[in-house]
Amino acid sequence: MKPKLIHPVSIGLMRRDNDNTAKHPVYDEAVEQKYLPTVFFAGQVSYKVYNAYVASGLGNAPDAEGYILCMADDWDLHNGTEGDLLIIPGGTKVTVVEARPAAHYHGKHWFYKVYFKRERGEVG
Repeated sequence: MKPKLIHPVSIGLMRRDNDNTAKHPVYDEAVEQKYLPTVFFAGQVSYKVYNAYVASGLGNAPDAEGYILCMADDWDLHNGTEGDLLIIPGGTKVTVVEARPAAHYHGKHWFYKVYFKRERGEVG
């Protein structure tokens, strides 16, 4: 049996375009990050519960404001990675912090749990 998402919504992914991004001549860091065209896939959005202690038997979790759960095939197809932008419902752009394999059945993972965070100072 193949697992499915329970409440999928449309998620946009904007991958970093490092080849066309200008770099600082001394520090070799992006001056103004460029992104590839947005691609869309299905995912479930979950936000962090604030002011509550949530114990997890899954071990450490990155410092993130929430995560999306998406099919591993969709994430792998679009080659998402840390630093890419996600467009979640409401048009909010968030940055990918980490992607972890999840839902291991029959020797493979079926989902990715993609943690995200808003950049400080960004409103929407």
